Amino acid sequence: MGIKHLIQENPSMDLNLVRLISKLDPSKTNKLTPFMVKVIKNRMDRFEKDIARDGNVYSSRYEYVNSKMNDVNGVEKLLLTWIIDQFGAENIETLREFNEALDKNLVDQNDISKYENFEDITNQLSIARTKELLKKSRKEISVVYEDDEIMMLKPLSFESSLKYGAGTKWCTSMKNDPEYFYRYSKNGVLIYLINKQTGRKFGCHSEKNEPGRVHIYNEVDQSIDSFHIGLPYEKLVILMDLMNVEKYGVNSDLFSDEEKSNYELKLVPMEEELLPMNHIEETMAVNEELPRFNRRIIPTPARERIEMLVEIMEEKEEEYPTQEKIMGMISDILPGLEQEDQRG
Repeated sequence: MGIKHLIQENPSMDLNLVRLISKLDPSKTNKLTPFMVKVIKNRMDRFEKDIARDGNVYSSRYEYVNSKMNDVNGVEKLLLTWIIDQFGAENIETLREFNEALDKNLVDQNDISKYENFEDITNQLSIARTKELLKKSRKEISVVYEDDEIMMLKPLSFESSLKYGAGTKWCTSMKNDPEYFYRYSKNGVLIYLINKQTGRKFGCHSEKNEPGRVHIYNEVDQSIDSFHIGLPYEKLVILMDLMNVEKYGVNSDLFSDEEKSNYELKLVPMEEELLPMNHIEETMAVNEELPRFNRRIIPTPARERIEMLVEIMEEKEEEYPTQEKIMGMISDILPGLEQEDQRG
């Protein structure tokens, strides 16, 4: 569909700024409109100078958005900034990548009229990225588990972390900041879990200084419960085993000599512990005492355990212990909950 046709279908979006400004002119002859236009123009000039002084309007990672901003001036630049903010700069970048995937015939649904929102675009792009990724060589990674549905891998170079973490907001996949990747690799096990059918990705990390603790993040770097990965129990057990630092060692032990050199050059001296990332920690443990709970993996923070017990009672109350027994179990947990509240 051409631009002219779109304008004809959407006349309210075909704007003339001077005409729009004139609608605010209280005079009958629009005699005050030139003054209002001059005020706006002066503000546009200041806006241009501010951008020239401060550099890009958006973060340097939004390369395409900033290139488009450089193509316009004055009022158009201000209006384009407003339009970008309505979409979100990140969504515009996603749209650029989606178009590239379309050109490479990696997108199953190429009828654009079928898409309703950016979530639809992002989902299809994730699947397309995964297809393209799995077609390429698997250098500088260690595939620790794979079947028809999922792949679990250890990125063993910063470049592979960028490649296999593409489309996420993980700090270990930030293009201009390799330090987090190297530090996470030095301090523990880092595994990327990729669903080959849906394109979804999850980052998993465990630290040598915190045995038994596993951190799991979704694509937007939110800390999540292991249930949200959607793995069946037996595969979740495999993942938890692979996160054992004492058993498998830290990722940097597997680095090539070249990557070890990069690691020494790029890793800025810091404290041994990772910087706080405001992530919620989760300890994974199989509760052997509750066979009727199907050996569900239970997070140890007390509040989460209580919520899980309540959820289980609601799901299938008749097959589980009596309410008194449940309440007794909750009583055992409460001291930990009180300690959490005091720390919180």
